[in-house]
Amino acid sequence: MRMGRPNKKRRSSKKIKENAVKPKYSSGNLVVGQVSSNVVASFMTPLLNDMASLSLENYADLMLQYDDEVAALRKQKLEDEAASKEKDQEEEVEVNMDGSTTDAVEDQEDDVEEWMPDIEEPKGFLFRSQRLVDEFATDVLSPTARQFSAQTNEWKVHANAAKFERQLDEKYGIFRPFITNHPEVELFLRTTQRKYAMGQFSPLRQGEPPLNRTTAIIMLFMMHRNKVRWEATALAALFFLVGLQPWALVLIVSLGYNRVQARKSLKIGCMDGKIVEPVEPYYKETENEGNMTTEQRKQEFLKTPVGTNLDKGTSLNGSDYDTMVLGSGADALYTAALLSRAGRTVLVLSPDEDASGCQMIQNDDKGFGSVPFDVRDSTVTNVQRQQKLLAPALCTTTDLQGGVRFAQIGTEADGFAFNILSIPGMGTDGSSESVPFVLRAAGGAMGLAEDAATFLGDASPPDDISEGPGNSMTLAYLQACAGMNATASQYYLSKVLPEKYKDMLSTTSYQEATIRRTSQFLDQCLPLNAHIRSLMAGIGNRGENIKPSKMSMGPHVSNLCAATSGEGMHYPIGGPRSLCHALAAVIEQNGGRIVTGVSYKELLFEEKSPKESKKKIDTKKKDDKIEQTETKVETVNMPKCKGVTLKDGTKLILESADTSIEPAVVSTLGFIMTFIHLLPEDIRSNYGVPVGFPALAERRPVLRVLIGLKGTAEELNVTGADYYRLPAAGLARDEMDPVTGQVMLGEIGWTDD
Repeated sequence: MRMGRPNKKRRSSKKIKENAVKPKYSSGNLVVGQVSSNVVASFMTPLLNDMASLSLENYADLMLQYDDEVAALRKQKLEDEAASKEKDQEEEVEVNMDGSTTDAVEDQEDDVEEWMPDIEEPKGFLFRSQRLVDEFATDVLSPTARQFSAQTNEWKVHANAAKFERQLDEKYGIFRPFITNHPEVELFLRTTQRKYAMGQFSPLRQGEPPLNRTTAIIMLFMMHRNKVRWEATALAALFFLVGLQPWALVLIVSLGYNRVQARKSLKIGCMDGKIVEPVEPYYKETENEGNMTTEQRKQEFLKTPVGTNLDKGTSLNGSDYDTMVLGSGADALYTAALLSRAGRTVLVLSPDEDASGCQMIQNDDKGFGSVPFDVRDSTVTNVQRQQKLLAPALCTTTDLQGGVRFAQIGTEADGFAFNILSIPGMGTDGSSESVPFVLRAAGGAMGLAEDAATFLGDASPPDDISEGPGNSMTLAYLQACAGMNATASQYYLSKVLPEKYKDMLSTTSYQEATIRRTSQFLDQCLPLNAHIRSLMAGIGNRGENIKPSKMSMGPHVSNLCAATSGEGMHYPIGGPRSLCHALAAVIEQNGGRIVTGVSYKELLFEEKSPKESKKKIDTKKKDDKIEQTETKVETVNMPKCKGVTLKDGTKLILESADTSIEPAVVSTLGFIMTFIHLLPEDIRSNYGVPVGFPALAERRPVLRVLIGLKGTAEELNVTGADYYRLPAAGLARDEMDPVTGQVMLGEIGWTDD
């Protein structure tokens, strides 16, 4: 007892109120003021009894209504039958011989089936009599109440056991026997679930960050200023700003590393076991010398020609290499790079001073002496497909594309225009004048058809290309070319397959187009508009200086589809020399070499015996017997090219230290140069030339004029599009026959006079 404070009266939970009102649903032994442990007897039993009695009363009411309705329907039916019978008796009466009358309807026995009303009897009631209600109270509710009021509480034990079993089945399913037999597994799972519920497995950090946001941003900025690799900067940003946990960062790094290694380890097609090994980048940042900016250092690097000139004391020994590639440009170096990736040691012999194919102004005092001029068409379309093809040859330790990037020609303002065509006579009434026609990526084939309708008088294309070309001849011709170009891949695949597999391929529309002249298609498909014919000829023959009447339809279709693909044209950043520098690094790091300024004389061949006899056994089945016949077949052994002879008399003969690798010479100089100028006369006469070779004609000479302009594109106000003057696609002079009135189609291109 504390001093100065009276005792506090406490309430007793066992105090019983006198004359208290019992609840409506309560058992007879319920004492008001105390909590009964038997909930079933005190609450559920009276409630369920009342519900059963109420259900029985509802069923009785519905049955009374049902009986009344059935009785009414039965009475109505009897009245209707009586009226009908009375009517029939009045109408049908028979007269007997004695003059008496009888009913025509004979008496029938009462064998009519019992009549059933259309009203359904009430259903869905559990209690249909007072006996069922009493049995429910005595057989169900009373035993249940006694079970729950037992002092031992056995029902709780059984209920908890059943609940535990059910939880085990829901949690572990078919793995329950294994987990129950191994308690340590269950302990591990519970611990893991508890940690997961607490957020320990969340990739985001829980709690306060190690640095506040301002400090983290300053640190990231300092990393960027100090030229820290962007991968490390990105990981730091994910850790400080996003809040990724360390294990999530490790997982991201592991997945990225595996992805890069998988891309670097791409197998070269048809070369089992040959893995693409990454090489070092062709360009690396060095210490700043002479206070030059990064852009200036890159420009100076790109002024360096690709390869080593033969005149600078270069010694060549063919026995150090097993493969030789003749030619220059990106196509030759790409071939050599792929062969280097496949394990070959490649020697590239370029006839140009620069293996990239670029030309330079000689003896120049204006500052253009080391500037590379791209005299070839180095633009590409479908750049994503081109990058996939280049990746196996270019991938380095830091970049899957070897540091080579492509930029789209043109700007959004001009619709990404990539070509300006000037075709004599097109768009004007004169034969020498011309209106420049701009090719742009925006719109694709539909955009070209709209421009042709605006400037060349063609019909306008429909608003929806899915409706077909409509009256537009331009769009109809482009869609026909696209259909042929869709089979081009199968055609080129047939060129590299063995002869025994070529019969399995069907003839494609593109293959049919390659053996026909372009002018045949143009005259047949576009006979009404000579301006459209000249435009299609100019786009399809853009890189050629021969008339459509002498050009195959195959490249014409490919060029048209490339120009109207909708992606426009892309150009390697830094020009073709940057691409060739990257390819040259791959060749040289794999033991190869690039030599420029090489003049070829002829190819060297190793001839075996001209003819060789082999035994051929034919097996036939005749009269249930197997007969074998042996015949001798003579086969011609084609000679193998083993090297090349230079104009100074030097012979470069390939030798391979690995006996499994057969020496090979690859020429990218073209058919005419290879089989006419370099192939020895005796080899050509003894073994012939490829099928279709006599149909080829040497192209006309090309004069290239290099003009250098100082200044940027903005300062000079020039566009990035290439300008083409195409006399080979000059407007055809169609004439009308005065006798027949038919239009005689003229020839596209210049006239020989």
